[in-house]
Amino acid sequence: MVSAKPAQGAEPVQCSGAAKIKPPFEMGVDNFVVSAIPIPLLAILSLLLNKSIIFTLGICITLIAIAAIWIIYGIFRKCRKNLWRAFGFALLVLIPVPIAITHISAYCLPQVQYDFTSDVFNSGITLALSLVCFGVDYLLYHRKGDVTGKK
Repeated sequence: MVSAKPAQGAEPVQCSGAAKIKPPFEMGVDNFVVSAIPIPLLAILSLLLNKSIIFTLGICITLIAIAAIWIIYGIFRKCRKNLWRAFGFALLVLIPVPIAITHISAYCLPQVQYDFTSDVFNSGITLALSLVCFGVDYLLYHRKGDVTGKK
C-alpha cells in the first residue's frame, strides 16, 4: 500500500491498486521459466541459417551458463549479509564454466583446438580473486578482538 502525504487534518489516502513488488530474494519457481527463453531463439536461428551446430552448441553453452547463474543466485541468496564471501563463492563457481565451454566447443567444432594453458591461466586468476574476496571477508568479520560470532 502506498500512502500520500495528508493535508492538515485530513486522513492519509491509501492506494489499494498499487502493485506489490517482490524483492529479488523472494522470487518463486515461476522465474525459472525465464531461463528457457534462449532455447526457442536458438532453434529459430538454427532454422533460419540452416546450421544445426548453432542449436546443438548453443544449447550446451546456454545450459552451462544458466546453471552457473542460478547457482550464483542461490549463493547470494544464502550469503546476503556477507557479500565478500558470496563474491568469493561465486568466483569459485565460475572457474569450471569457461573450461566446460572450451571442452564442448572443441568437441563440437573440429577446427577448434583445446588450449589447456589459457584454462589454467584463467582459472588461476579467478581463484586468486576468490581468495582475495575471502580475505576481505575474513578481515571485515574476524578482526583481532572482534571474534564474538556476530555477523
